[in-house]
Amino acid sequence: MRDCVTAMIMAGGQSMRMRADGDSTHKGLRTAMGKPLIEWSIASLRFFGFTQIFVAVSSREPALIAWVADQQVRAIADSSVTLIVEEQPLGTIGGIRQIAVEFEDVIVVNVDNVTNLDLRALATFHRTSAATATIASHEQAFQIPYGRLDVQGDRVTQYAEKPVLVVPVSSGVYVVNRRALGAITEKGRMDIPEFVETLIGHGELVCAYVHASQWLDVNDERTLKEAEALVSSPNWPCAVCER
Repeated sequence: MRDCVTAMIMAGGQSMRMRADGDSTHKGLRTAMGKPLIEWSIASLRFFGFTQIFVAVSSREPALIAWVADQQVRAIADSSVTLIVEEQPLGTIGGIRQIAVEFEDVIVVNVDNVTNLDLRALATFHRTSAATATIASHEQAFQIPYGRLDVQGDRVTQYAEKPVLVVPVSSGVYVVNRRALGAITEKGRMDIPEFVETLIGHGELVCAYVHASQWLDVNDERTLKEAEALVSSPNWPCAVCER
């Protein structure tokens, strides 16, 4: 089975939540262990064998555009890195329309997600399942801030004070087949929820790749510090990054 070797990093957002903390730098350029998050994304993809990498960036982010375009960055990544500039916001999946027609499958990662998920295994699962799209999924615990009631009619059968519920969530990593292009609007913004609902509505197979890897969504200073702790681990997969 031929490997899925094409990848896309979504970095087209404006980092509003993170910039609210007072740092005007795009989150893709915020650093963990001295290296920008976008470099960790590129290193992870390269580590798992993805050598053709596209990066979607908003035209309103000149510093990030310059970073991706820099020839030295491409040499560090030891891979083909191609910049895609979004003149208008295309959402969390809309930008893929610009490259997916050229490839059978594309793995999509978000620049603000830090994970040691085995991306090659995800791509292999996607190909084996013959899915139109595959979503990496992990279990996340959420604590309800109130007492939870189990009710049958008007009778309370159980009372649990502020219980923790564990639910499957998206890890923000996807593999998308070229068949999915029909679900993506030709122009304008499209986000993952609408995309997945459209695929399901069309009867396409959307699979979940369940994993137990470390995963972090970096959206503020606290999670940035947590990301630094993750990537500083000696067994972190992106060993190709110089430390």
